[in-house]
Amino acid sequence: MYSNRALRTILISLVLVLGPLLSALAIISPVGADPASGETTFYFKDILGIEEIPEYGSMGMSVLVSQTPPTKQNDSIYPPNLIDGSKLHLEELSAWVAFYFLEDLTGEFGDELGDLLDGFELFFPHPLRIVETYEYDGSEAIKIDGDVSFDLHFSSRMVFVDNDKVNVALYSLSLDSLLPIPNMIKNKTVEITPESLKKINEQTVTIENVNHTLEPGDSLLFKIELIPGNKTATEWLKKESPILEKIVNCVINWINNSELPAVQNVSEFIDEISVLADEFNITKEDAAEILNSMISSSLVYDSVNHPSSVTLPFKAPGASRDENTKIYYLHSGNKMDEQEPTKQDSSKNNLKNSINWDGSALDRSKILKEATVNLYINYKDIRYLKDNIKITASLFNEGTKIASCEAKLDKTQEWLQTSTNLIAFSFSNLDDNVEITYDTYLSLEISASNYTNFGKDFIRSAELLYDSSEFPSSLTLVFGETDNIKISADLLSDDKKIIPLGSVKYDLNVTSSEADDITITKQDFSDTESEKWDISINPESFSISDDGHKTVNVVITSTFNDIDADQYPLEVNFSATGKTGKDIFTANAEVSKDAVDYDIRITVPPGRKIEHGTNDTYHFIIKNNNTGVWPDSYTIEASSENNWTVECKPTNVNGLAAGGEKNINVTLSVPKDTEIVSDLLTFTVTSETGSISVTVNVTTTVIGQNVFEGIYGFFESAAEDLGLNEIFGSLAPVVFATILIIIVFLILVIVVFILTTKSADIICFERIKEISPEENARFEITVKNPTKKTQSYELSLKENLESYKWDASLDLKRVMLEPGQSKTMVLIVRPTDLIKTDDWAEIGVVVRTEGMRKTEEMTVMTLIKDSKAELSIGGVTHWPRSFKRGDRVTTSFKVKNKGNASASGVDVILYINDKEKNKVDDVIIPAGGYADIRMPWIVGKSKNEINIVVR
Repeated sequence: MYSNRALRTILISLVLVLGPLLSALAIISPVGADPASGETTFYFKDILGIEEIPEYGSMGMSVLVSQTPPTKQNDSIYPPNLIDGSKLHLEELSAWVAFYFLEDLTGEFGDELGDLLDGFELFFPHPLRIVETYEYDGSEAIKIDGDVSFDLHFSSRMVFVDNDKVNVALYSLSLDSLLPIPNMIKNKTVEITPESLKKINEQTVTIENVNHTLEPGDSLLFKIELIPGNKTATEWLKKESPILEKIVNCVINWINNSELPAVQNVSEFIDEISVLADEFNITKEDAAEILNSMISSSLVYDSVNHPSSVTLPFKAPGASRDENTKIYYLHSGNKMDEQEPTKQDSSKNNLKNSINWDGSALDRSKILKEATVNLYINYKDIRYLKDNIKITASLFNEGTKIASCEAKLDKTQEWLQTSTNLIAFSFSNLDDNVEITYDTYLSLEISASNYTNFGKDFIRSAELLYDSSEFPSSLTLVFGETDNIKISADLLSDDKKIIPLGSVKYDLNVTSSEADDITITKQDFSDTESEKWDISINPESFSISDDGHKTVNVVITSTFNDIDADQYPLEVNFSATGKTGKDIFTANAEVSKDAVDYDIRITVPPGRKIEHGTNDTYHFIIKNNNTGVWPDSYTIEASSENNWTVECKPTNVNGLAAGGEKNINVTLSVPKDTEIVSDLLTFTVTSETGSISVTVNVTTTVIGQNVFEGIYGFFESAAEDLGLNEIFGSLAPVVFATILIIIVFLILVIVVFILTTKSADIICFERIKEISPEENARFEITVKNPTKKTQSYELSLKENLESYKWDASLDLKRVMLEPGQSKTMVLIVRPTDLIKTDDWAEIGVVVRTEGMRKTEEMTVMTLIKDSKAELSIGGVTHWPRSFKRGDRVTTSFKVKNKGNASASGVDVILYINDKEKNKVDDVIIPAGGYADIRMPWIVGKSKNEINIVVR
């Protein structure tokens, strides 16, 4: 017998067990139509993965929404039911209780952590909330501007549901941010308004005027959270009731005495609740709140009949329907195709007679895996004593039935109006190996049965609606590929890992069981990937015979020659496609540092000769000769065979670019007193990335003293012979050399003094003169005896001029002077008649002291100014004086120079009737002189005009 304390626990257990059973009071009714709308619709997937494992986002914390409508028949319900038939889900019950109290714990955190959890808590599981994600992988930002509509389906667990609400919200998430936390864009809370007597209801919640920019790599998060309202059915639990306690006692006695397995399961369930009640200290008020949540509305989603979705005002890129999933929409004219209907008015057919639609022929043979029909049927059936109307769908291939399925329509309640319902059913009897060959088509036939008195539309009618945007009745087909075409591959390269600009080569072995024309194409190869990779296929298309074989060469080449190339691995699909089938091979290529061939090149300097007691530096050059584009780091070591001192700079080289070079200086010091004549220097470079080492050697030859060392040895020996070592010690050679240098210096000073002492001074205060050609330049030159004895001087001229243009003379050729005495003489420089404009003369006056070889010299300069040649023609005569055509005539004249400068290079030209007849070149006419010119010419005409030109 349970104790009194346990009575509370048992009561709570019974309430939690019986609470979900109250949902049995609801009445099942078909769901209404779900019209397609919006630019992009995302469908919520089952987050619990009951029938299939969902696909998660990049963070692995939320399920990805799908752009493909769901095809499965079974509804997904969240939160899930605690009771499935007679089975009790203890795990779900424990989760309810645990999450209920976990919600209270979040309020214990501080404000900052609480604000952080407000966004991040979306990733935590919650029994009343689902969060799913859309990840944008486009290359450009998308502007979202408009309304976001959540088209949701809700189930009511109770006949009377009070004040349940739903909160929908749109969040953004950037994975590139330092702390990726969801940021709410906008949200809305509305009351769930179920229709009476319907178990599952559809409701649209619209978040208006959403304005957001979706950047590449960002994600959108969609939240649906149920908010339970207060239920009158749970209020009695909070009250004290003696009658309730008596009922509990009766139940306890019955449980104790019952041997039924189901009752024993309830007993175990009560034990579980007892543990939870003790652990969380659950009161009746707590139990009432938990029960209040458990019997509230649930979200129904991810099924053909109830595809809960969210529609956004933008066109999402990619995510197109798989080519093997086809949705054929039913159109008027008995045709069906993949063109989604857009017109407003629906086509209608009464189901008294069967209707059929033909699809387009397949361009490739395929295996039909699944087939589902979604029909919008407007019907009414209030004949409760008759069988339900049964809808039958049949699938044909070129007139041969390959599958059929049927669904019964529930009775309706309306007398005066009909309701439109989406009826979905699948062809469960489809053969697993139904091959639909190319160039054949599928047909769909819809018929109705059990329609006794079907014509009385007042109480019983059924009508199919299709070919409109509101009622897009359709056939969904899921195909698989045939086994006719197969691809296998041989990797011809050593590895799939390559360096930039490297290639991965495959041989694709294509076989076909039937004759076909096959095309090889690459798939899922984006524009971004094509910027970094190149793919060649040879041949791209070919014909193949029955059970034939063909080898296709595929070369994948990296074209991105950059150190970041290893950030872009490639996975690409190659498809072999023909009429009879298709197969896909997935190839991989990756730029990786693992593919680098490491190599170090060292430029070795030639061996050197180093003297004892000195050092010298070797200059090595190391080169990063690795394949690829990545830098490498190196450790440098150098050592001497004889353990002499070696200094290496630098000893580490970091980040040397591929193909880059670095100078390394290694200094070797040779000991002074060594008797070793050679040394082997070892130089080693080790790659830190590639773990390879390269070692080279250089031989050093040790040589004796040089000339300077010999001189030092001489001074050292001389100082020792002179006994200077006893006075100056080890500095004796230096002191002796210093004394010797001082003596030599003094001798040189004396010699320089003697050589620089003057025996005569020559003085001229105006050493440059300008004269006209008619003038003479007069220079007064003074000679002084600076010595202390009488000297006799001889004077002469050293002319640096064109002698025929100038005359120079001294009025005194010899002079004798007492010590300190001086004498002035005159130098006259005269230009001749041959002087020209801008001529000049440089004349040196040389004074030689008798009895000495040394002379003193001074230079003066004369320049010509205002010189000009003036030419004129006169005395022109002709002989003979009279002449006729063909006679030889001599014209004589004088060209005079009336200027003061000589004219040289004068050309004289004779023109007869404006034609040059004779010419005299390079005539020189001195100033005041003239030139006699005679020019013969032949008479050409009876009348002749003569011109003489001088230039």
